[in-house]
Amino acid sequence: MTTSRHIVEAKYLEGLEVKTPIKWGKMDDDDNWSALDDNVYSKLHKSNTIFERLQLLEDTLYSEATKIFGHQKFKQKKMRGKSRRTKHCIMLVQEKNKLLAKLKITANPTEIAGLKDLLIPIKEKIKSFRRAERHRKKRWLFKKSQFSFKNNPYLAGKTLLDPRSNTSLSVKQAELDQYKEAITVDDQYQTVVGPLEGLPPDPSVKTPFFHEEY
Repeated sequence: MTTSRHIVEAKYLEGLEVKTPIKWGKMDDDDNWSALDDNVYSKLHKSNTIFERLQLLEDTLYSEATKIFGHQKFKQKKMRGKSRRTKHCIMLVQEKNKLLAKLKITANPTEIAGLKDLLIPIKEKIKSFRRAERHRKKRWLFKKSQFSFKNNPYLAGKTLLDPRSNTSLSVKQAELDQYKEAITVDDQYQTVVGPLEGLPPDPSVKTPFFHEEY
């Protein structure tokens, strides 16, 4: 029952027209809101069915609100600094997501098989693009490290062996020191260890150490 209802709702949503969102005004904008109420009320009339009344209300409200408030303007995401392969991969991912969304709401076995056939080459292209992009990034990092090592070997070695970490500690330094002391404490540190059996004799000192001050 739930699956069939979901399919019916999905088909109904597919038939709806995608409209641009309205840039609604603020609540304290009394003049525009009152003008919207008057314009919508003046254009409504009695219809035969409830569905026709709702459709008329929806269309009238959208058209009048568009005239008064206007549409929202969305900023397009800029893909500056991205390679041609990365841009193409992003477009393929968007296309794959659209096919997956259609696959979820489709109940026809023929359509399901067709969508799956379309997904196979897209996924293969995405894998190949991502693999090539990883290789390109690896080569770029190698050239960058090689160039930095030629210019300043000391700084390049320090960056490699002791990289800077931007992660902040989640605990305080005092708590960290207490934990370190608790796990590294030796209860038998002051215990005198006697002579051990089986060890070779001490080597004879041929030249004594120089104890005088300079």
